Amino acid sequence: MRWLVLLGMMIASGIIMPSSNPAFAQDQPQFILGFKTLAGMIPNIVGQPLEDEHFDPQTGDALQRTTRGLLVWRKADNRSAFTNGTTTWINGPYGLQERPNNERFGWESLDPGPTVDPKPASGTVSLESATSGGYQERQFTDQFGRAMNFLLYVPASSDPNQKYPLVLMLEGSGEEALPGMAPSEGLAPLAGHPYVTPWVPDPAHPGVPNVQSQWPSFIVIPQLTVPNRWVDVSGNQGSYQLAPTPAVGLQMAKELLDTLQQEYTGIDSNRLYVTGISMGAYGTWEAMERWPGYFAAAVPVSGAGDPSKAYVLKDLPIWVFQGADDQIDPISGSRDMVQAIRAAGGQPRYTEYAGVGHDIWAMVYNVTEPSSDNLFQWLFAQRKGGVSQPQPAGPSASSG
Repeated sequence: MRWLVLLGMMIASGIIMPSSNPAFAQDQPQFILGFKTLAGMIPNIVGQPLEDEHFDPQTGDALQRTTRGLLVWRKADNRSAFTNGTTTWINGPYGLQERPNNERFGWESLDPGPTVDPKPASGTVSLESATSGGYQERQFTDQFGRAMNFLLYVPASSDPNQKYPLVLMLEGSGEEALPGMAPSEGLAPLAGHPYVTPWVPDPAHPGVPNVQSQWPSFIVIPQLTVPNRWVDVSGNQGSYQLAPTPAVGLQMAKELLDTLQQEYTGIDSNRLYVTGISMGAYGTWEAMERWPGYFAAAVPVSGAGDPSKAYVLKDLPIWVFQGADDQIDPISGSRDMVQAIRAAGGQPRYTEYAGVGHDIWAMVYNVTEPSSDNLFQWLFAQRKGGVSQPQPAGPSASSG
C-alpha cells in the first residue's frame, strides 16, 4: 500500500520519531473530524500531530503524520485508520479494531491479503431455557468461556422481510445475580423491575400498555454477577476518565449484541439503542464513548461518563435524565456530560426532575402516562444514516 511505503520511508529517514514532546511550529497542527475521533480513542498510541491533514492526489486518501506514525482516511472504505509501521488500528463498522499490517479484516475493501474475523471476539447464545415476565431467559458465552445470562424479547409479529430496532438495557446496581445462582434465580426478579416491565407485554396482565404495542422491537437485558460492574468505578464518583479497556461485563454486552445480530437477521443495525439506570447509566455513557457510531441513540438515567471524550458524542441523539435531589449518583455526573457535549457542538436533551431523588425509573419509562415529549416516540424515531426526529437542547428543568 502506498501509505505504508510512505510511512516506512518517513521512519527510516527519521522524519517520524517516537517522542512525547515534539517541537511544534508556531501554528500547531490539529486533529479534525475522523482523525480527532480516532486519536481520542487511542491517544497514547497515535501521539501528537506533526502536520495538518492533506490529501494524496493519486489515491484520494487523507493523510496526517503524527509523532508515532501515520493517520489515514481511506477513500476506498470511508474509514479512519492509524499505523505505526507494524500494527494498524481502524475505527471500523464494529468499533475500534486492531490488526497486524500484513492482515486484513473481511470487510476491508483495500489490497487483498489474509483476512481475520471482522469482529474482535465471538460467542454463542443458548436456546431459550425459560420465560420470565414475557422475556426469554438466555445465556451468552464468549470466546473465553465466560457466561452472561440475559433477558431477550423477540417481536411477536416478526416479519422475515422487515427490520426491527433493538434496545440494550443495562441494569442498575442491586439487580446483579449472586455467584452460584441458577439463571432463573437472577433473571426472574430482574424481569419484574419497573424499568424492565414496560418494554414487553405482561402475560399475566395482557391489557397493560407496553412498548411493543406501538414500537415492535428486540429488547436485550444482560445481567451481571456480583462483584462485576458495567464500569469499574464507584457509583457515587460522578465524572471519571475512561480506563484503557472496558470492564469485562460491558465488553461482553457489546459482543452479545454482535452475536444476536448474526442470529436474528431481522435486527436493524441502524436502530440499535442503549439505555441504563444508575450503574447501567455509567455503562450507557461508556458504551457510547468507547464505540461511537455503534448506537443510533442513547438514554442514560442517573449516571456519569468521561467529559473529556464527550466530543465523540456531539452528533449522537441522547436524552439524559436525572433527579435533582439524587444522593446516590451525583447530579454533577449528568450535568458534566451534557455541558461537555454542548460545548463540543452537540444538542443532547436533558430532563432534570426537581425535588426528586435517585429512583426515577418509573417516571422515565412510563408508557401508561407518557409525557408531552414521549421518550419512546423520540427514541424509536432515531436512525443512523437517516433523518431523525429533532432533539432541541432545552433548559435543565422538568423537561429539556
